[in-house]
Amino acid sequence: MPDWFVMFTPLLLLPIVALLRFVGCDQLLNLRPTTPAHMLAVSPMEVQLFRGQSLKFTATLDGTVTAQVNWSVLSGSATPGQITSDGTYTAPANVSDGFSEQVVAAGTFGSDQLTATATVKILPGNSAVFVRFDDLTQGSWQGVYGGGGFALAHLPQPDTSPSVPILNFPTQIFKWEDPSVLVKSLEGPPPGTGRYAYTWYDPNGQAIAFIFNLPTDKASQVAVYCVDWDTPANQPGRQQTITMLDAASSATLATQSIASFQNGVYLVWNLSGQVRMEATLGAGASVVVSGIFFG
Repeated sequence: MPDWFVMFTPLLLLPIVALLRFVGCDQLLNLRPTTPAHMLAVSPMEVQLFRGQSLKFTATLDGTVTAQVNWSVLSGSATPGQITSDGTYTAPANVSDGFSEQVVAAGTFGSDQLTATATVKILPGNSAVFVRFDDLTQGSWQGVYGGGGFALAHLPQPDTSPSVPILNFPTQIFKWEDPSVLVKSLEGPPPGTGRYAYTWYDPNGQAIAFIFNLPTDKASQVAVYCVDWDTPANQPGRQQTITMLDAASSATLATQSIASFQNGVYLVWNLSGQVRMEATLGAGASVVVSGIFFG
């Protein structure tokens, strides 16, 4: 070891020793970053909203709801959403394309300055979000669906009043049974109690289409009823796919496939704008749709 290293090393250590004596080892250790004593979160953490739609967010501190936060919106859009002091967020109404932005909650709790975020996806004007399957209601739709209008395949002329915003129907209708006593057959319009087994279909078996014209500033619930009426329950039945497309661009918005629906199933969606619904056959004799219900 060089002589100069032995000579000067004690001198180099003197400032460090002096610092330890002045502030103490414990205080030096406290200079390290510390973990916050509290945890702030926002619920829901991720959500999809239509233009103009509102939703109230909730902030929780260590799992308990707190109002001691300041709310803001972090967005790259020229027209971001707005949020009130109680966490009620409203998506912008005058936007043509979808985008995402952040809802931010911030607050000081003890010595901790905390922030938490949630992601809001603003859906474009023509939108589709699948909500759920319903295989329990079967043909007994009255009081469950159709509060805003309905279209039934067995009606001679589908109702095209403003309450039933369908611009395009398939032209071919097939009758299975009229009247029917089976619960999977759709009820007629109220106040009637009869049931009818009809379907829109494609004579070539492959595909049928509808076009919906719905408001663009809110979500409208649309339930589509499909029943594989003429296939016995113990046999392989039809398979088909329901696809929602932007009626203007033909871009796919959402899609769901169904199989083994001999007892009937509703596919429930939230739609906005002009949406083209295509039902395409996967397996079986032909694609089938028996009713469409709004609200």
